Amino acid sequence: MLLTRVGSNTNEANKGSVYVRLVDRKKRTMNTTQAKTTVRELLAKIKINGKVEVGDIDIANSGQKPLNFNLTGDDLKVLSEYADKLKVRFSQIPGLVDVDTNFRAGKPEYHVIFDRNKSESLGVSTTTAGTELRFRTEGSEAATYRENGIDYKIRVRFEDGARDLREQFATTLVPNANNNMIPLSRVAKGEQTTGYSQINRQNKNRFIQIAGNLGPKG
Repeated sequence: MLLTRVGSNTNEANKGSVYVRLVDRKKRTMNTTQAKTTVRELLAKIKINGKVEVGDIDIANSGQKPLNFNLTGDDLKVLSEYADKLKVRFSQIPGLVDVDTNFRAGKPEYHVIFDRNKSESLGVSTTTAGTELRFRTEGSEAATYRENGIDYKIRVRFEDGARDLREQFATTLVPNANNNMIPLSRVAKGEQTTGYSQINRQNKNRFIQIAGNLGPKG
């Protein structure tokens, strides 16, 4: 039996799973461990563009691996550094395969950081300015078109080049309390950074989990 699913138990759309039920042991020439090793070797090429794991289905179908090691702390940057080092060490242990962490660095982000004193002196509300910037990058739902009882939302957006706030930061204007347009660079600064795609917590502390499956020698 073969069953496929798009998405994970934690609602991650970029993951998928394939459930394979083996035939009765008397009807096959290899045991479960050998079958997993064969599948892992066949899927090795896919690891170039993604992560592939081959394991057993636990009773609760929670996706837990036989090895689960949690690192807890307050600073995710420090935790990720230690987790990467431990991942390498665990990968060298005979019998452990598919060793990985649940930490994923987020995509690059561009933050606009307002200077409260400058904003107040020029009459710029950070809430109003934030709304203006959101409309500039995401657009705005200007109307709704209805046809045959179905509503279609109409979103008005700038062209692609004008929506890049990082490139257009120097020429971007935001309104103040008198509806005068103030250069964004006079009340804020831009910062290129990376946001975390997911933050896991255990007992109110942040944690990174290192997990692994059992191989032929496990």
